[in-house]
Amino acid sequence: MVEGHQCHRVAAAHRKLLVGKSFQARSPNGRFKEGAALINAKPLTRIEVHGKNLFYFFGGDVPQQQQQQQPLRPEVVGTPEAAVAAAAAVAATTAATPDAPRRASRAAAAASGSPASAAAAAAKSKGKRGRAAKEDEAEAAGGAAAAAEAGPAGGEVVVMHVHFGMSGAFRTMELPGLPPTDTTRLELLHKGAGLVAHLSAMTVAHGGPAFYVTKAAALGQDPLREDADKEVLWAKVQKSKKSIGLVLMDQTLIAGVGNIYRAEILYKARVHPELPAASVSREQFDRIWWVMKQAPCAPCEAKLSYYMENT
Repeated sequence: MVEGHQCHRVAAAHRKLLVGKSFQARSPNGRFKEGAALINAKPLTRIEVHGKNLFYFFGGDVPQQQQQQQPLRPEVVGTPEAAVAAAAAVAATTAATPDAPRRASRAAAAASGSPASAAAAAAKSKGKRGRAAKEDEAEAAGGAAAAAEAGPAGGEVVVMHVHFGMSGAFRTMELPGLPPTDTTRLELLHKGAGLVAHLSAMTVAHGGPAFYVTKAAALGQDPLREDADKEVLWAKVQKSKKSIGLVLMDQTLIAGVGNIYRAEILYKARVHPELPAASVSREQFDRIWWVMKQAPCAPCEAKLSYYMENT
């Protein structure tokens, strides 16, 4: 399974290489034909990661800050003991609050539109998809090449959701690149930059800004995001009836941790996976959170290196 830290690194590389460009998009195996037609010739303006889920925003204005590669995660310094001491001071004065409404509104604001405007954009997008499906395939292919070469096109925002699953990949290559395979759902071609990207994944879906808001709100805290709220997670851990090992695997509580990384996190934090989550002390929780924000374990890094070199 491609875990959260790997998705963050893919996003960091793509922010540097792909954001700001408009692509000729097509679906080689036909399983993302409708979505490819919608994002064709639209500039890739933004990439968000929530755990194992990547969201690619096509259309709208290209923010300058997205042109540069973003760090994998905020810098974490010191030791677990120092982190525990600092967290204890914060916890003494901070009350945890339910996070769903706040996270949903924050995601809505980040999506650059109110819920009403997001819903309207989604409705318009649906209408365009219906019209695109009726177009002649050969004519669409010819128009795709011309539009992509013409340059960025803004318009309504289309959000592509990617979940790699067990062995997905989003490979970028210099032209001519490798031919697509039977699992290639999306091809992004930019002749001017001399690159092509092939996406194979378990889930590739699309929608408007409201689609992103809904998906993001259903996911838990991602420790590798700058807006991750540790106190929200702590409040839920205290109320959970699961073991701490199962809590780490629950994507609605913590987004991005898979089975291998879970074992490494708990080993480094010195917490038994079968310990009831409600029995986890604040000190143990702070150690777990601190470890989740650190570099992955050696086996994970080896797996990640292989993944990056071969995708």
